[in-house]
Amino acid sequence: MTPITLTLSDTVPVTVLTGFLGAGKTTLLNRILQGDHGLRVGVLVNDFGAINIDEKLVVGVDNSTISLSNGCVCCEINSDLIEAIETLIQRDEQPEYILVEASGIADPVGIAMTIGNQRFADVVRLDGIISLVDVDQVFAHPDHPGMAELKLRQIACSDIAVLNKIDLVDAARITEVHDWIDDRIPRVRTLEATHADVALEILLGVGGDDRPAISTGTHMHDASAFDSWSYRTSRPLRLDELQAEIKAMPGSIYRCKGIVNSVEHPDRKVILQSVGRRSTMSLAEPWGEATPLTELVIIGQAGAMTDADLGCRLDRCVPGEGPGSP
Repeated sequence: MTPITLTLSDTVPVTVLTGFLGAGKTTLLNRILQGDHGLRVGVLVNDFGAINIDEKLVVGVDNSTISLSNGCVCCEINSDLIEAIETLIQRDEQPEYILVEASGIADPVGIAMTIGNQRFADVVRLDGIISLVDVDQVFAHPDHPGMAELKLRQIACSDIAVLNKIDLVDAARITEVHDWIDDRIPRVRTLEATHADVALEILLGVGGDDRPAISTGTHMHDASAFDSWSYRTSRPLRLDELQAEIKAMPGSIYRCKGIVNSVEHPDRKVILQSVGRRSTMSLAEPWGEATPLTELVIIGQAGAMTDADLGCRLDRCVPGEGPGSP
C-alpha cells in the first residue's frame, strides 16, 4: 500500500474548474457567486467581464477583488496565480473554500502544481479538479483533432467530469459521449447536468467534517438525482485500506467525507475528504473525552449502492477483516 500523507485539518480546500471554451464554467461560477448558500467562497477568475454579478450583491470593490453580500469574494487573476491565492488567504475573513477557473484552453495540471507549491503547504490543499464537458459541442470541429485531444486531457486530469447541457441533446448523444470518455479514460467519474447545475455537496464537499454544512433549502440541484449513505463504527480503520476502498468504489460515487477513528493515529481525529478517486486525510484535534468513532457520508447517483454494500466495503478496512489481513 502507498503510505498515507496527512495534511493539516485547517487548510483551505481548493477546487479547480476546467473545461473547453463554452462548456459552462462561467455559468457555474455565477450560480455560486449569486447563491444563497451561506458559504464564504473565494472565486478566482480570468476575466471579470465574463462574470455577470448582480450589482445589488456587491458590497465592496478593491482593485481586482469584488466582495459580495452573501460572503463570497471574486478575484481576478491578473498574471500570477500564486499572488491571487495569497491575496485571498490573507483576507481578514479567509474563504472556507477556493474555486479557481482555468482558462478554456489551459491544461489544469499547471494550476494543480501551483496549488501544491510548498509555500502553500500549511495553508491550502487541492480538494479536486472538476471538468465541464459540453455534450452538444464536444465533437465539433472534427478537422481540428488538437481540440479533441485538449478536451480529453482536461477530462483525464479531472476527478469528476460534468457532462453539461444534456437538455440540448438526445439520449443517443449522451451515451455516445459516455462511451467516448470511457473508451479513452477508464474509470473517470462522470455526472450529467443542465445549465451547469452541479450540487455544492459534490463540488465543494460541504458539511460532513469540521466545515459548515450547506444551509437547508439552498441545494442547487434536483435532490432526487443523488443519494447519500452513512457509515458508522467504533472499530478503528486502517487508513491505507480506507483509501484503497474509496478508489475502488463505483464511478457513480462522487464524494466521501467525514471523521475517521484510525489505527495509525488512535489519539486524534482524522478528517477524510474525497472527490472522485482523490482522497485527502488530515489530522485534527485529539479525541479527548469523546469516544473515538468513524462517521462517514458518501454521496453518489441515486441507487449507486446499498447500505449493506457500503458497510461490506468499509468493514474490510478494520484490521482482521480485510482480504490481506493477518
